[in-house]
Formats: sequence, structure tokens, C-alpha cells
Amino acid sequence: MTQRSRPIPLSSLALPVAVLAIFPGSLPVFAKDRITGPVDAEIVRAIDGDTLEVRATIWIGQELTTHVRIRGIDAPEEHARCSREKTMADAATRKLAELAQGEVRLTNVENDKYGGRVIADVLMPDGTAVAAAMLSSGLVRPYDGGERQPWCEAASG
Repeated sequence: MTQRSRPIPLSSLALPVAVLAIFPGSLPVFAKDRITGPVDAEIVRAIDGDTLEVRATIWIGQELTTHVRIRGIDAPEEHARCSREKTMADAATRKLAELAQGEVRLTNVENDKYGGRVIADVLMPDGTAVAAAMLSSGLVRPYDGGERQPWCEAASG
């Protein structure tokens, strides 16, 4: 007696099919944990001077909301160690919110070292890199993923 194989429910194929349709050739992408993009996204809000919350449409009627750390920059932290850093963090967050409004395009998207967010290059509709615009503002500094430098002066004494 032969046993009939059960058909795979369509619902279990939806995500893999969606990913393959949106990102052709994405099997190697999974192996590298990187999506080259571009991925169109809508800005939800600026979280701080180097992180955005975005909503990306990944399939017809399917959206993903995630935090995106902007590659190449480091901003002062909201949870600052000194009042100067807090003031600088507020200014950087306001500037990022001013620059990145509406739609953006994400490229070179990969998992960040902290769970729950990705790191990516972020481009404005005119093609301007958000990182370059933020660096031009003087409110952030270049960052290559190494050890972050402090924003507060060391206490003398």
C-alpha cells in the first residue's frame, strides 16, 4: 500500500514565495544575511540621530515595520552621559526627522548586531544618502562599526 503525500498548504509558502518574487536571486542573500535592495520604505519616525523606524511593503498587502540603523554614522545618544550629549542628541534627532520624511530607499540591508533592527544605506527620493546629509550637518560623525568614541569630555581631576 503506497502512502499519498500531503500537499503543502499555500499559507506556508507565502513568505518564501514573496521573498523570491521581491528579491530575485535571494537564495544567496539568505546565506549572506544581506539584501542588496533597493527596498522602498516609508518613514514612520526618527528614533534618534542615526536610527529610523520605517514601514516597507514587502509583498502585495504585506508590510514590515522595523528600525533601521543608518550605515556610516554615529549620533550622540538620547540616554546621554552628560547634558552636552543630550542636547546634541536632540539636535541630531530633529535634523534626521527634517531630512528623512516620506519615502526612502534602503540598500545593502543586513542584520545589525542588536536584535530587532537592521543596518542599511538609506537614500532620499532624490538619491542623496541620508548619512552624507547628516555628516554635512555636523551633528553626527563617521562610524565604521568599530569602537564608538565618547561624546562627553572626560572628567578632569
